[in-house]
Amino acid sequence: MYAVKLKIKSPMHMGEEGLGMEESAVMVHSDTLYCAIYDAWQELFPFEGDLPVCLSSAYPYVEDTFYFPKPSLPAPGFDKAETRDAYAKEVKKTQFIDKNTFAAWINNETIDFEQMKEKTQSLKKAITGSVRPRVALDRITCAGNLYFVGEVLFNQSCDCGLYFLVDCEKKVWEKLQRVMLHLGESGIGGERSCGYGRFSPEFVDNFILPTADPGDKYLTLSLLLPSDKKEATQAYSYRLLKRGGWSKNTPHKQVYMFTEGSIFSSPVQGKIATVADVGHPVYRFGRSFLVKVRCSGENI
Repeated sequence: MYAVKLKIKSPMHMGEEGLGMEESAVMVHSDTLYCAIYDAWQELFPFEGDLPVCLSSAYPYVEDTFYFPKPSLPAPGFDKAETRDAYAKEVKKTQFIDKNTFAAWINNETIDFEQMKEKTQSLKKAITGSVRPRVALDRITCAGNLYFVGEVLFNQSCDCGLYFLVDCEKKVWEKLQRVMLHLGESGIGGERSCGYGRFSPEFVDNFILPTADPGDKYLTLSLLLPSDKKEATQAYSYRLLKRGGWSKNTPHKQVYMFTEGSIFSSPVQGKIATVADVGHPVYRFGRSFLVKVRCSGENI
């Protein structure tokens, strides 16, 4: 499996649902990532159609620790009362878990909750969030308007940032590396004109992706927009996220997507949907990036 590490060199703003611009995610969802790469790819290698790649969302990493979304499954070992009393709050609050914890979770094996807690604390120290006040001036009256922008800060004293997984052919991977170098100069996310979202990419040719073999269910590492009702009925345990946006003062059609970490009973592909027309179609990337998981018990 290929992977791209993004060493973030400036604050980053990834808008989340809410009022104003105060909310910012600590990750880059796959639909946003796909659009950014698509635009940069078109600048270097113009083409028609979809990108010949399968992408996960971009998750945090700190040094040699890679983080994954928390699976939408009960944590193995939580049937013990003493374990729940000691770690229930930590498990409930955490959004990302380290690679070893993720591997144990999807294989329905005993989790080292103390290690998970330590890795979560390391992540909180390396990547933090804040809200910065900004002022917009009226072009005619020069009247000031105060607003706030949520931003994510990456500790520059350690090796931390975001990473995402790529499934593609080798020739496509070589082109993608050039695209990511180009994209790093312009940045990713919101407020790029203010210097936000700049990064230096690093490329990994042999990333080992945890999986359960054999596995009886499937977990998506990307946002998923079902291609039809049949795929939607395969959802086993999941969370939903409403996605919208704007292009040239035109609102996008809002859609609900299955979040990263959602579980499905069988392989689902997802689709790319048209959400606006601003002289050209605007697409929402909703294809899956699946890994097998092993679980037991009734539907949750």
